[in-house]
Parts: sequence; structure tokens; C-alpha cells
Amino acid sequence: MQDHSGLKISEAKYVQSGHHKKHEKRRVHKTQRIVSTIALMLCFAFLVFGSVQVVSAHTSAFQIMVEGEAMATLPTEKEAKAAVAYYLQEQTELLGYNVVCDDAVKIEKISSRDAVYSSIKDATAALDGVVNVLAKAVAVCVNGQPVMHVANEAVARDALELVRSEYREDGIMDDDINTLEQISVMASNVLPEQICNVWEAANMLLYGKTEVQRHYIETEGETFEYIANRYSLQVDDIKQANPAVDPTNMAVGEAILLTQFKPLISVQIKRMVVSREETPFETELRDSSDLPRGVSVVIEEGAPGENEVTTEVIERNGVVVAQNRVSSVSVVDPVTKVVERGVRMTVAVNRSAAATVNLGNGTLGWPSNGDISSRYGYRSMGYHSGLDIASPMGSPVVAAEFGTVVFAQYQGSYGNLVKIDHGGGLETWYSHLQAYAVSVGSKVERGDMVGTVGRTGRTTGPHVHFEVRVNGAHCNPLLFLGARSKVAVDTSQAELIQPDEITDEPEEDTLIEEEELAEEFDLSEDEIPLDIEPPVIE
Repeated sequence: MQDHSGLKISEAKYVQSGHHKKHEKRRVHKTQRIVSTIALMLCFAFLVFGSVQVVSAHTSAFQIMVEGEAMATLPTEKEAKAAVAYYLQEQTELLGYNVVCDDAVKIEKISSRDAVYSSIKDATAALDGVVNVLAKAVAVCVNGQPVMHVANEAVARDALELVRSEYREDGIMDDDINTLEQISVMASNVLPEQICNVWEAANMLLYGKTEVQRHYIETEGETFEYIANRYSLQVDDIKQANPAVDPTNMAVGEAILLTQFKPLISVQIKRMVVSREETPFETELRDSSDLPRGVSVVIEEGAPGENEVTTEVIERNGVVVAQNRVSSVSVVDPVTKVVERGVRMTVAVNRSAAATVNLGNGTLGWPSNGDISSRYGYRSMGYHSGLDIASPMGSPVVAAEFGTVVFAQYQGSYGNLVKIDHGGGLETWYSHLQAYAVSVGSKVERGDMVGTVGRTGRTTGPHVHFEVRVNGAHCNPLLFLGARSKVAVDTSQAELIQPDEITDEPEEDTLIEEEELAEEFDLSEDEIPLDIEPPVIE
């Protein structure tokens, strides 16, 4: 008997085994579909509700803090920094400057327990209007001190070029325009509203202000007074604001500053100015004996010359601070004026003056201040040939009339003596001088200083012995002197010649013995007159 049960059993197992495998396969496929569905649902939820705050599984979180207050929380530090960076990028595009956050913005690490996160977008929005941003700029420094801020170094250079252009004129090279201060730049972060544009920066350097109000001359003849009234200002303020402007010669279109300013820098320029300068003509005096004294005749009229002068002018902020003459070339020579001056003299004599101390109607001026200590004429010691005028030592002695110095040295009892030839035979002598103010050949005018009062020669005290000589003969000076006036000469300004000390014995005395006088005038001793009248010189 065949045992078929084994086959059957074997077949049954085979059938059962195939059925199980099919069932298991269906179960796996079902599980995969469920997982895929859940995954798709989660992806959809993330896409739709991405901005919804979620709870993270991270152990740490990062908060964006502004002045100690949390603005947003993000899962990673990278995301927190990205949110700040996005905000700064938005501000850079809005303001036109590269910006950074101020020190009040910080990112702090916290525990993620119960943390509620924001998306990067929401975190960026949370910073708007809360964070102060600083623009990356450069500070313009004058002598190391920051004075203003501009966007970058290029703007600073352009502002300096605008400043230079204010002073650039025809004939002025760039090398002739310089600033006296050291100007530099350095990186600096500032509030955007503190940044100057190129025009504001130039105004700051030139005037110390970002905005400057100007008035432009509209018509000829406008004055500072007119401008002051128009803008309700003070004239002095306008003058101080425009030191280089000539108020009497303002051209139409010329800019007048209406506000005082204090430049941050000193701009110095050097210019060469060529101008014409008048040169005076000289006057040649020719003495003429054909003309009476006091009469002059112009033989040839004089005419001024002209020089072309080149001057180096240095200005500082528009104000001239120095002028240096570089060259002067004559383009027109001056013409000398020729004058003939009369020297023929008629001596005016006051016959009654000998008895009067201080009055006269002659023509000569008094040589010194002081009292008359001895008059002309006979004295107990002999005949006195001149007039003594007592004055303090060093007092000025002046010429009685114009003339030429023909003698200036020590002479016996006269001491230091000056003789002046006035022409026509008239001479005046000044003796006992302490010092000379003239030398032989000097031309003097009436009242010019010839020396100082002294006591050289034979004298008992300081005084000037004054003589008048006509054709060599001494005459009474009071007959020649006019009305007395005070001698006013500043001896401190005179160049005095101090003579060497003389110890020789006197050669001549101012006192003339009676015998000599009688012999000189062909008189007997009893006939000697008190006053000898001089001849009249025609």
C-alpha cells in the first residue's frame, strides 16, 4: 500500500508556506504607505505653516537681544546671525551706506526647554525700528582731531578739491594753494544722519558750517548798509564775514556772505600781482644872484615816472597777510623839476631893536631859546661882537636862514663854531657848541638844527654866541632878527657829531679891544658907537 500521506503532507506544507509569504508582503506594503502618507502630511504642514512657532528638539537655543530685551529666539546661532545680517542688508539698501549694529545688539545662548522659535523672516522683522544702525564712514581730521564724517575717503578728497577750487584763479597754480593744517581721515562708525555730503563737507572746511547764506550783488552801487537793511543784519557783522571784500567796489554777481564763519582750516595762496607804481620826480634847486631872495622861478616842470612792479601776495582765507616785492622795472623815467631860487638879499634892519630884548622886524630867525645874557656892543672887558643867549646844555641851536655850512670846527675862544653862508655877503656864526648837527657843505633851511648849546671855548656858562657878519664885518644881531618865536626841535632825532676835546689856547676872542674896533672902523676911541649899523646889501 502506497503511502501518499507524505506527499500530501508535503504539498500541504508547500501550499501553506506560499500563502504566508503573500500575506506578509501585503502587510509590509501597507505599512510603507502609512509612513509615506504621514511624511507627506508633515511636509505639507511645514510648507504651509512654516512661520508658525514650533517646539524644537535641540537642547540649546539662541536669542537676539537688544538692550537686554529678547527680540526673537532661533534654534541655532547660525540662524540668529543670519536674521541680523538680513536686517543689516535691508538697512544698507535703504540708507545707501554700509551699516553695522551698535553695541546694544547681542546674541545669547539659552536652554531650549520650553523655547518658542521664530523663523528668520520674523526675527528680521522684529528688529526693524528697534535696532540702531551705524554707518561705516570715515572721520575727517584736522591736526588729528575729528571735525566731521563723510561716507568714504573719496568724498573727503572731493570736498578738499571743492575747497581748492574756491581759491583757484587764473595764474594761480595748484602748488600755490596749500592748507596750513594737517588733514587726514580714519575709519569711523557713526549715525547715518551725522554723515556730510561733499558740499556740506566743503562748507564745513571753508566756513565751519554745513550751510552758508549768501547775497549776490544785483545792481551796481549796492552797499553793506543796503544788504544789512535787506536781511535785518548789522553792518559790522557783514564786514567781519567778508574781510576781503572792498565795499566801495562790489561787482554785479559777487557773492557776499551773510553769516560770520570760523573756518576749520586755513587756506593759504600765493599769487604774483603786476601793477604800475608812480615814482616821484626830483627837484633841482639852482641859486641865482639875479633873483631876490624869496623869489623862485620854475625853469622846467617835473613829471613823475612809472615803474612796473611785481609783488608776491600771500593770502590766508582771502585776507592778505604778506606782500613781498619781487621786482621793479622802470617803464617811464621821471623828469627832474628845475627851479632857480633867488639868493640876492636885501637886509631888513630894525634900528630901534638894539634897545629891545625880544622884538625885531628883521628877516633872520632866532637861533635858540633862552634869555639874552649879553648883548652886542661895548662891555667893560672890551667890545662884544655878538649876542649871547643862555640856554641849558644840549638845547638845540638852529639856522637863522637857509644857506650853506662853510665852517664847522673848533676856533679859539669861540670853541666849537659853525659858520653859515647865506649869500650876498651875509654870514651867521654859532659858537660855544657842545656838538655839531651839520658839517661843511651841508645845505640848511631856516630852523634846521646846526648843533647843541655848550660851553666850549672861553665862556662862563652854557650859551650860544650868535654873530651876524656882512662882507666880513660883524654887526648887531638884534638889527637883523625878526619877531621872536620858540625854537622847537627834537634833539633825540638828530644825528649829532661829538667833536674831539680841544685843549689849545684860544686864537681869537669874542671881545674886541677898543683899539682894534677903532682901527677896524677908522674911528677914534671916543667915537666908538654903541650900535654899528650894517650896510644894506642889494
